Amino acid sequence: MRSLTTSVAAVLICVIVSTGCVTMRPIAITVAPQQARPFGKLEIGDLVQAELTDGTRHRFEVKAIEGDAIVSNTGRRYARGEIAQLARETFDGPKTASLVGGIVAGGLIFLKILDSINFFGT
Repeated sequence: MRSLTTSVAAVLICVIVSTGCVTMRPIAITVAPQQARPFGKLEIGDLVQAELTDGTRHRFEVKAIEGDAIVSNTGRRYARGEIAQLARETFDGPKTASLVGGIVAGGLIFLKILDSINFFGT
C-alpha cells in the first residue's frame, strides 16, 4: 500500500513539475534602423530571456526600451546588435489546463485507490 501511495504521489509531482502556466515565446528583432519598434510587441514589465551574440543568456524584467536598446530592471542596457535571440514569458492556457487536468485526474485516481483498499470504511 505504501509503495502504491508513493507511486501516485510521484506521478502527481511529475505532472506538476512538467507543466506550468507560462512559456517563453520568441520575439522577432527587426534589423531596419528606422523601425519604430525594433523589439516588436515587447513592453515594459515583460519578463524576457536574451541570448547574446557571445552565447551568454540573461533573464530579466524590461524596465525601459530606449531606441534600439532594452534596459533591464538592474539597469543593464542590451543593444539590438548584441542580442542574437529574444523570448518573452507569456501565459500559456493549454499548459495551465494540463496542469489542472493532471491534478484533478491524479486526485481522482488517488481517491479510487483509497476506496479500493476500503480506506474510508464504507
